[in-house]
Amino acid sequence: MPHQNEQSEEPSGLKGCMILILGIAGIIFVIWKLPWVFNFIASVVEVRLLRDLIWTSIVLLLGLTLYYVRENMRLVYGIVEILVGIVSTWLAVNNIEDKPDITTWLALAGAIYLVVRGLDNWTIGRRETGSTFSLRLEKERPAKPKRFLSDSATQD
Repeated sequence: MPHQNEQSEEPSGLKGCMILILGIAGIIFVIWKLPWVFNFIASVVEVRLLRDLIWTSIVLLLGLTLYYVRENMRLVYGIVEILVGIVSTWLAVNNIEDKPDITTWLALAGAIYLVVRGLDNWTIGRRETGSTFSLRLEKERPAKPKRFLSDSATQD
């Protein structure tokens, strides 16, 4: 049991909400500015191999950062993952009406996968933090019925 003067490593509710809001704002900003960043790098760096190396490094850094967040704040990560899946679903469904090709259907499948993984990470994070909030998606297992006869009595 932690002492009163020890700091808990789990984020508090307010800190978790702030991280969630900043994360969502960051995702929106990145999606909004990504074409600009891509065009900027393409205009500054003329060697394609160097541009590919820069983008690969950015993706690797982003992946490592998200892995750290998932390992240390899984509940928040799961919620953000669900929200990204919902936004991806919205975009994919809008594209299905205009351009129903395999790429759009794969984007929709990826969005569904994001929601499922987000729910999984959210559930694991909820268990790890002891959060009592639940969507009641987990089914409660019924108690095993009591047997009137034991296995040894039926073998005679």
